[in-house]
Amino acid sequence: MKIEHIAIWTKDLEKMKAFYLEFFDLTSNEKYYNPNTKIVTF
Repeated sequence: MKIEHIAIWTKDLEKMKAFYLEFFDLTSNEKYYNPNTKIVTF
């Protein structure tokens, strides 16, 4: 099984990213900010 995408709401995106990168040996995309929706993603 391969997971292509996951969405999680959090108050501290950088902390959540660091956790997943370290404990699940993942990679991340560049940070993206949508000014219309105010949504920030990696």
